[in-house]
Amino acid sequence: MCPPSPATQQRSATLADAPPTVQLADLPISREDLATTLTRMGEWLAGPTPRRVATANLDFLEIARRHDALRACLQGADLVTADGAPLLWLSRLAGEPIPERVAGADFVPLLVGEAAARSRSVYFLGGEDGVAERTIEVLRERYPDLKVAGWSSPFLDLNDVDGCRAAAEAVAATSPDLVLVAFGCPKQDLFIERHLHELGCHVAVGVGGTFNFIIGRIKRSPMLLQKCGLEWLWRFAVEPRRLFLRYWRDGSYFLKLYASALWRKALRRAV
Repeated sequence: MCPPSPATQQRSATLADAPPTVQLADLPISREDLATTLTRMGEWLAGPTPRRVATANLDFLEIARRHDALRACLQGADLVTADGAPLLWLSRLAGEPIPERVAGADFVPLLVGEAAARSRSVYFLGGEDGVAERTIEVLRERYPDLKVAGWSSPFLDLNDVDGCRAAAEAVAATSPDLVLVAFGCPKQDLFIERHLHELGCHVAVGVGGTFNFIIGRIKRSPMLLQKCGLEWLWRFAVEPRRLFLRYWRDGSYFLKLYASALWRKALRRAV
Protein backbone atom coordinates (compact mmCIF):
# COMPACT_ATOMS: atom_id res chain seq x y z
CA MET A 1 0.00 0.00 0.00
CA CYS A 2 1.37 3.43 -0.91
CA PRO A 3 2.09 5.69 2.08
CA PRO A 4 -0.29 8.61 2.65
CA SER A 5 0.91 11.91 1.26
CA PRO A 6 1.25 15.05 3.39
CA ALA A 7 -2.05 16.24 1.85
CA THR A 8 -3.76 13.14 3.23
CA GLN A 9 -2.29 13.78 6.68
CA GLN A 10 -3.59 17.35 6.61
CA ARG A 11 -7.21 16.42 5.87
CA SER A 12 -8.22 16.57 9.54
CA ALA A 13 -7.07 20.19 9.64
CA THR A 14 -9.13 21.13 6.55
CA LEU A 15 -12.25 19.06 7.24
CA ALA A 16 -14.42 22.13 7.76
CA ASP A 17 -14.15 23.09 4.08
CA ALA A 18 -14.43 19.54 2.73
CA PRO A 19 -17.30 18.90 0.30
CA PRO A 20 -20.32 16.83 1.42
CA THR A 21 -19.89 13.22 0.33
CA VAL A 22 -21.66 9.91 0.05
CA GLN A 23 -19.81 6.65 0.67
CA LEU A 24 -19.99 4.39 -2.38
CA ALA A 25 -17.98 1.15 -2.19
CA ASP A 26 -16.01 2.72 0.69
CA LEU A 27 -15.06 5.77 -1.37
CA PRO A 28 -16.12 9.34 -0.51
CA ILE A 29 -17.85 10.70 -3.61
CA SER A 30 -18.66 14.42 -3.68
CA ARG A 31 -22.31 15.46 -3.58
CA GLU A 32 -21.69 18.93 -4.98
CA ASP A 33 -22.98 19.95 -8.40
CA LEU A 34 -20.74 21.15 -11.22
CA ALA A 35 -21.12 24.87 -10.48
CA THR A 36 -20.29 24.46 -6.80
CA THR A 37 -17.35 22.21 -7.64
CA LEU A 38 -15.93 24.85 -9.98
CA THR A 39 -16.33 27.54 -7.31
CA ARG A 40 -14.48 25.31 -4.84
CA MET A 41 -11.71 24.70 -7.39
CA GLY A 42 -11.34 28.42 -7.94
CA GLU A 43 -10.84 28.95 -4.22
CA TRP A 44 -8.36 26.10 -4.01
CA LEU A 45 -6.37 27.52 -6.93
CA ALA A 46 -5.65 30.53 -4.74
CA GLY A 47 -5.29 28.60 -1.49
CA PRO A 48 -2.17 27.77 0.50
CA THR A 49 -2.71 24.00 0.69
CA PRO A 50 -1.96 21.70 -2.30
CA ARG A 51 -5.07 19.72 -3.23
CA ARG A 52 -5.60 16.55 -5.21
CA VAL A 53 -8.75 15.73 -7.13
CA ALA A 54 -9.97 12.53 -8.78
CA THR A 55 -12.74 12.17 -11.36
CA ALA A 56 -14.13 8.72 -10.57
CA ASN A 57 -16.47 6.51 -12.55
CA LEU A 58 -17.69 2.96 -11.95
CA ASP A 59 -14.39 1.56 -13.22
CA PHE A 60 -12.55 3.42 -10.43
CA LEU A 61 -14.80 1.74 -7.86
CA GLU A 62 -14.17 -1.68 -9.37
CA ILE A 63 -10.39 -1.21 -9.55
CA ALA A 64 -10.29 0.17 -6.00
CA ARG A 65 -12.16 -2.94 -4.80
CA ARG A 66 -9.11 -5.08 -5.64
CA HIS A 67 -6.37 -2.44 -5.45
CA ASP A 68 -5.62 -1.47 -1.85
CA ALA A 69 -3.26 1.36 -2.80
CA LEU A 70 -5.81 3.03 -5.07
CA ARG A 71 -8.59 2.65 -2.51
CA ALA A 72 -6.47 4.31 0.19
CA CYS A 73 -5.40 6.97 -2.30
CA LEU A 74 -8.98 7.92 -3.21
CA GLN A 75 -10.13 7.79 0.41
CA GLY A 76 -7.53 10.44 1.20
CA ALA A 77 -8.18 12.69 -1.80
CA ASP A 78 -9.44 16.21 -1.21
CA LEU A 79 -12.21 15.70 -3.76
CA VAL A 80 -13.58 12.74 -5.73
CA THR A 81 -16.18 13.75 -8.31
CA ALA A 82 -18.88 11.51 -9.77
CA ASP A 83 -17.84 10.99 -13.38
CA GLY A 84 -20.50 8.42 -14.24
CA ALA A 85 -24.27 7.95 -14.06
CA PRO A 86 -24.04 4.63 -12.13
CA LEU A 87 -22.59 6.57 -9.18
CA LEU A 88 -25.63 8.85 -9.21
CA TRP A 89 -27.98 5.84 -9.24
CA LEU A 90 -26.18 4.26 -6.30
CA SER A 91 -26.20 7.53 -4.33
CA ARG A 92 -29.99 7.79 -4.68
CA LEU A 93 -30.45 4.30 -3.28
CA ALA A 94 -28.15 5.25 -0.41
CA GLY A 95 -30.48 8.14 0.42
CA GLU A 96 -27.76 10.75 -0.20
CA PRO A 97 -28.24 11.70 -3.86
CA ILE A 98 -25.53 13.29 -5.95
CA PRO A 99 -27.24 16.17 -7.82
CA GLU A 100 -25.50 15.66 -11.17
CA ARG A 101 -22.49 14.18 -12.91
CA VAL A 102 -19.26 16.10 -12.73
CA ALA A 103 -17.78 14.36 -15.75
CA GLY A 104 -14.19 15.05 -16.66
CA ALA A 105 -15.07 15.91 -20.26
CA ASP A 106 -17.32 18.72 -18.96
CA PHE A 107 -15.48 19.64 -15.78
CA VAL A 108 -11.90 19.93 -17.04
CA PRO A 109 -12.48 22.50 -19.83
CA LEU A 110 -14.54 24.63 -17.44
CA LEU A 111 -11.84 24.30 -14.79
CA VAL A 112 -9.26 25.51 -17.30
CA GLY A 113 -11.58 28.44 -18.02
CA GLU A 114 -11.77 29.16 -14.30
CA ALA A 115 -7.97 29.12 -14.12
CA ALA A 116 -7.73 31.45 -17.13
CA ALA A 117 -10.22 33.88 -15.58
CA ARG A 118 -8.13 33.97 -12.41
CA SER A 119 -4.80 34.30 -14.30
CA ARG A 120 -3.69 30.92 -12.96
CA SER A 121 -1.30 28.78 -15.01
CA VAL A 122 -2.00 25.22 -16.15
CA TYR A 123 0.38 22.34 -16.84
CA PHE A 124 -0.75 19.45 -19.08
CA LEU A 125 0.93 16.20 -18.07
CA GLY A 126 0.43 12.89 -19.86
CA GLY A 127 -1.57 11.71 -22.83
CA GLU A 128 -0.12 10.21 -25.97
CA ASP A 129 2.46 12.11 -28.01
CA GLY A 130 0.98 15.28 -29.45
CA VAL A 131 -2.31 15.04 -27.56
CA ALA A 132 -1.42 17.54 -24.82
CA GLU A 133 -0.23 20.08 -27.39
CA ARG A 134 -3.42 19.74 -29.43
CA THR A 135 -5.48 20.03 -26.23
CA ILE A 136 -3.76 23.31 -25.44
CA GLU A 137 -4.52 24.61 -28.94
CA VAL A 138 -8.22 23.80 -28.58
CA LEU A 139 -8.47 25.31 -25.10
CA ARG A 140 -6.60 28.46 -26.14
CA GLU A 141 -9.24 29.02 -28.81
CA ARG A 142 -11.90 28.91 -26.09
CA TYR A 143 -9.91 30.83 -23.49
CA PRO A 144 -7.50 33.31 -25.10
CA ASP A 145 -6.25 34.38 -21.65
CA LEU A 146 -5.15 30.82 -20.77
CA LYS A 147 -1.70 30.76 -19.18
CA VAL A 148 0.09 27.52 -20.10
CA ALA A 149 2.89 26.63 -17.70
CA GLY A 150 3.99 23.74 -19.89
CA TRP A 151 3.25 20.23 -21.08
CA SER A 152 4.94 16.84 -21.35
CA SER A 153 4.02 13.24 -22.08
CA PRO A 154 6.61 11.13 -20.26
CA PHE A 155 6.42 7.37 -19.98
CA LEU A 156 6.33 6.68 -16.26
CA ASP A 157 6.72 3.51 -14.24
CA LEU A 158 5.44 4.04 -10.70
CA ASN A 159 8.10 1.64 -9.46
CA ASP A 160 10.75 4.00 -10.83
CA VAL A 161 10.81 6.40 -7.88
CA ASP A 162 13.62 8.52 -9.25
CA GLY A 163 11.99 8.80 -12.67
CA CYS A 164 8.65 9.85 -11.18
CA ARG A 165 10.32 12.38 -8.91
CA ALA A 166 12.25 13.82 -11.84
CA ALA A 167 9.02 14.18 -13.84
CA ALA A 168 7.34 15.94 -10.91
CA GLU A 169 10.28 18.28 -10.40
CA ALA A 170 10.27 19.16 -14.11
CA VAL A 171 6.63 20.21 -13.72
CA ALA A 172 7.43 22.20 -10.57
CA ALA A 173 10.15 24.10 -12.45
CA THR A 174 7.38 25.82 -14.46
CA SER A 175 5.58 27.04 -11.28
CA PRO A 176 2.09 25.83 -12.29
CA ASP A 177 -1.07 26.59 -10.32
CA LEU A 178 -3.08 23.70 -11.80
CA VAL A 179 -1.71 20.39 -13.08
CA LEU A 180 -3.88 18.10 -15.21
CA VAL A 181 -2.55 14.53 -15.12
CA ALA A 182 -3.65 12.17 -17.90
CA PHE A 183 -2.01 8.82 -17.16
CA GLY A 184 -5.23 6.86 -16.63
CA CYS A 185 -6.39 5.05 -13.52
CA PRO A 186 -4.74 4.01 -11.23
CA LYS A 187 -1.38 5.45 -12.35
CA GLN A 188 -2.43 9.12 -12.45
CA ASP A 189 -4.02 9.12 -9.00
CA LEU A 190 -1.18 7.26 -7.33
CA PHE A 191 1.36 9.53 -9.02
CA ILE A 192 -0.47 12.63 -7.77
CA GLU A 193 -0.70 11.29 -4.22
CA ARG A 194 2.96 10.37 -4.03
CA HIS A 195 4.31 13.53 -5.66
CA LEU A 196 1.73 16.25 -4.96
CA HIS A 197 4.12 18.44 -2.99
CA GLU A 198 6.91 17.92 -5.51
CA LEU A 199 4.63 19.20 -8.32
CA GLY A 200 4.62 22.64 -6.72
CA CYS A 201 1.00 23.37 -7.67
CA HIS A 202 -2.15 24.42 -5.84
CA VAL A 203 -4.36 21.73 -7.41
CA ALA A 204 -3.61 18.49 -9.27
CA VAL A 205 -6.41 16.63 -11.06
CA GLY A 206 -6.41 13.15 -12.55
CA VAL A 207 -8.22 13.55 -15.87
CA GLY A 208 -7.95 10.14 -17.57
CA GLY A 209 -8.81 10.34 -21.27
CA THR A 210 -10.29 13.84 -21.09
CA PHE A 211 -7.66 15.32 -23.42
CA ASN A 212 -8.92 12.96 -26.14
CA PHE A 213 -12.48 14.18 -25.63
CA ILE A 214 -11.42 17.83 -25.75
CA ILE A 215 -9.66 17.46 -29.10
CA GLY A 216 -12.41 15.25 -30.54
CA ARG A 217 -10.22 12.18 -30.85
CA ILE A 218 -12.94 10.33 -28.94
CA LYS A 219 -16.46 11.49 -29.78
CA ARG A 220 -18.93 12.06 -26.96
CA SER A 221 -22.42 10.65 -27.17
CA PRO A 222 -25.42 12.75 -28.23
CA MET A 223 -26.67 15.00 -25.42
CA LEU A 224 -29.86 12.96 -25.03
CA LEU A 225 -27.86 9.86 -24.10
CA GLN A 226 -25.73 11.90 -21.70
CA LYS A 227 -28.84 13.20 -19.93
CA CYS A 228 -30.28 9.69 -19.72
CA GLY A 229 -27.07 8.33 -18.19
CA LEU A 230 -26.36 6.16 -21.21
CA GLU A 231 -23.11 7.69 -22.45
CA TRP A 232 -21.38 4.43 -21.50
CA LEU A 233 -23.57 2.61 -24.06
CA TRP A 234 -22.44 4.99 -26.78
CA ARG A 235 -18.79 4.47 -25.88
CA PHE A 236 -19.24 0.71 -25.98
CA ALA A 237 -20.85 0.94 -29.43
CA VAL A 238 -17.89 3.01 -30.65
CA GLU A 239 -15.13 0.86 -29.08
CA PRO A 240 -16.62 -2.60 -28.39
CA ARG A 241 -13.38 -4.59 -28.58
CA ARG A 242 -11.45 -2.33 -26.22
CA LEU A 243 -14.25 -1.91 -23.72
CA PHE A 244 -15.94 -5.33 -23.68
CA LEU A 245 -13.98 -6.91 -20.83
CA ARG A 246 -13.94 -3.70 -18.80
CA TYR A 247 -17.68 -3.18 -19.14
CA TRP A 248 -18.40 -6.83 -18.36
CA ARG A 249 -16.34 -6.57 -15.19
CA ASP A 250 -17.74 -3.18 -14.21
CA GLY A 251 -21.31 -4.21 -15.02
CA SER A 252 -21.08 -7.30 -12.84
CA TYR A 253 -19.71 -5.24 -9.97
CA PHE A 254 -22.41 -2.62 -10.41
CA LEU A 255 -25.13 -5.27 -10.12
CA LYS A 256 -23.61 -6.40 -6.81
CA LEU A 257 -23.44 -2.84 -5.52
CA TYR A 258 -26.98 -2.11 -6.68
CA ALA A 259 -28.41 -5.25 -5.07
CA SER A 260 -26.61 -4.45 -1.82
CA ALA A 261 -27.90 -0.87 -1.89
CA LEU A 262 -31.46 -2.10 -2.51
CA TRP A 263 -31.17 -4.45 0.47
CA ARG A 264 -29.90 -1.69 2.75
CA LYS A 265 -32.70 0.59 1.60
CA ALA A 266 -35.28 -2.10 2.37
CA LEU A 267 -33.78 -2.54 5.85
CA ARG A 268 -33.98 1.21 6.49
CA ARG A 269 -37.65 1.22 5.57
CA ALA A 270 -38.34 -1.76 7.80
CA VAL A 271 -36.91 -0.06 10.89
